[in-house]
Amino acid sequence: MPIAHRLPAMVLIVAAATACGGSIRAQEPDPVDRRTPWTLSIDEVRVQALQFSPGRSFWPAKWPGGARVGILISFDVDNESLAIIDDADPFIDSLYQFGTQRGLPRILNVLDRHDVPATFFVPAVTLQLTPAIAASINASGRHEFAAHGWIHERASDLTPEEHEHYLRRAVDEITRLTGTRPVGYRAPYGIVTADTIRLLQELDSVYHSGFVADDVPYELLSDGRPTGLVELPPSLGLEDSLIDPLNSFSAGIQSPGDTLESFKSAFDVAYREGGMVLVLMHPHVTGTLSRISVLEGLIEYARSYDEVWFGTHRAAAEHFREVLADSDDTPDGGDDAARPNDN
Repeated sequence: MPIAHRLPAMVLIVAAATACGGSIRAQEPDPVDRRTPWTLSIDEVRVQALQFSPGRSFWPAKWPGGARVGILISFDVDNESLAIIDDADPFIDSLYQFGTQRGLPRILNVLDRHDVPATFFVPAVTLQLTPAIAASINASGRHEFAAHGWIHERASDLTPEEHEHYLRRAVDEITRLTGTRPVGYRAPYGIVTADTIRLLQELDSVYHSGFVADDVPYELLSDGRPTGLVELPPSLGLEDSLIDPLNSFSAGIQSPGDTLESFKSAFDVAYREGGMVLVLMHPHVTGTLSRISVLEGLIEYARSYDEVWFGTHRAAAEHFREVLADSDDTPDGGDDAARPNDN
């Protein structure tokens, strides 16, 4: 990237004005077209701040079978799709290929040994490049496929028409390659638009997993109105991106033992409160020799407790949809809903 492209816009304006012999006083922003946030009315702020917001909360959560805590394990199987969309060099590309070649088989082996279900968010192109992924994940009959874009594209880079075309195409292709129509979605890069939510509704989706307004499931609102979707929020403290080898060359990485202790601490709090542990991992990270012990250690630790439910995202979302439909007493996010279960 040329150095000039990295300079703040004001510096470039000053440089251009000086070169032309003009004044270096910056032009005042247009009061209509370039409004700053503090000039907005409270109604305008509310529209922007609450475009997607939590409705009724499920805290303390009532898990299937009366379990005290729910554990949802998910994997974003980005693999080569992410390398392609980010125009990665061959070395980084090979790191993502590791997710397909070794990481995913190693992860499935751990899940099989412990008889634990998981949800796999997969870009459609990932499955097209390596169709064997679908067969390996389907082999146990426990796991779920969910949508993760066409080729890990950013919704903000697409027109509304393109976004609709590729999201629908992704769902259809995942259905064809896995034999099951996905009912959940996690947006690549976490980028969601109003069109995304509308499309998920039209595609009869059950849940979205990406917003983090809570750490237990909640009803997702769009512009203050119920969407019919259950939000399954990932926890930023239960994601392996902080120990991603892609970041380790400059920032260093946390030891597996420290990472596992952090995950155990999250479980302890969720167990005490009647909450949820939603883990977001990637095969090219957690499937490495030094990281697979974190996944297995968390499963073994949770299994040492009673009243722990392991389930797919779909099973959890459908359960809480039934809670919403069957009871007018579902917590609504007020004081009673926000009080942890200390028993």
